[in-house]
Amino acid sequence: MVLSKFYTKSTTLIVINLITISIYFVAQPVLREIYSPEDFGFYDLIIKTATIFSAILSLKLEKLLPSETRINTFYNIVFGVILLLFSMTLLLTILLKKTLSKTLIIDNIWLILIVAVLLAFNQALKLIAVDNSKTVKFGLSAFLKRSLEIITNLTITKYGLILGEVVGNITSIFYLRPSKIKISFRKTLSYLSDYRGNVFYNFFPEILITISTAIPSLLIYSKFSLESVGLYEMTDKFIYLPLVLLANPIGIMILDFFSKNELGEKNKVFYKVLITNFLASLFIGLLIYFSIEYIINTFFGNQWLEVVEMVKTLVPFLVLRVFVAPFGQVLVARRFLKMFSIIQAIRFILLLSLSIPDYENLSQFVKYLTVSQSGFYIFMLTAIILTLNRNEGSSHMQ
Repeated sequence: MVLSKFYTKSTTLIVINLITISIYFVAQPVLREIYSPEDFGFYDLIIKTATIFSAILSLKLEKLLPSETRINTFYNIVFGVILLLFSMTLLLTILLKKTLSKTLIIDNIWLILIVAVLLAFNQALKLIAVDNSKTVKFGLSAFLKRSLEIITNLTITKYGLILGEVVGNITSIFYLRPSKIKISFRKTLSYLSDYRGNVFYNFFPEILITISTAIPSLLIYSKFSLESVGLYEMTDKFIYLPLVLLANPIGIMILDFFSKNELGEKNKVFYKVLITNFLASLFIGLLIYFSIEYIINTFFGNQWLEVVEMVKTLVPFLVLRVFVAPFGQVLVARRFLKMFSIIQAIRFILLLSLSIPDYENLSQFVKYLTVSQSGFYIFMLTAIILTLNRNEGSSHMQ
């Protein structure tokens, strides 16, 4: 019964995400004609940087929503943190902007902060919907966001990619907003003080995950060009979208389920979902490997041909990432936050080490990235299983 409910929720999200992604993919050939690799490179750098800022603004407290039972309407604390830290960041930016060297990031800092605060609120609201068992509403918010984003991309061609992200997030925020919002900055500061240990051990691995996701794009920009970032952005789409389709919904359901159910039920679900997710991940990886050349040659221009070999190179990383990544949420739900932090710190160090070699071209960088991250996800899965088995053994002894 419990497992059936878990699969029903996950399947609902996956179906809605599949429809959303299908719409997105249908629009891609047109978007890749309208916008150049440099345009997509600029968009990717802005969004990746804004995502880092959004994690800082929320302290990723939304991840505690399913398990935080000590405070009613905990989302008001999350909103309070976002507003407080956004105000502080805005003030610091105003004071320091003139003293900082001119770079692409600094020149667009206001745009980055606007996108960041929208991302922070939207992510929190999505997890509130899941916590309240509003699975369909959560899925539909992504559908609305993506639809409005694409319409904006197609109709406003100057800065349309970034404006689409802004319009899409605003639409999702209005759709998901709770009926009662009562923010108390006194209660917010009190929570941060009283539970600072939990806040830190939740935030530390989450900010490492967020920065780690941005590192490849930032390294490519520093070593190659904005056009190379754009080519990698398209390559990453074929790697990232299966994560959105399969891994993210399962990860969110795992976080919710493992936060609320008994130990015996949890362990049964863990291994069954593990096997199911592996088979699904393998199927997706093989499908992409054998279809990517046809997709690029048929629907996209010659300027995107380099993407074919890069996607094929990254398929092992794709399979392992989609397979393993959702199960990191088991450690969050079971409050093994120190172990989760150690795992994410190792990933961060491995990615940062990619800045050391000199690469002949972008393809060589992608090969190094595949080896590094495939090895990491094998290690991550091993660490999760060993941690859970050790904890289960301790529980039986007690």
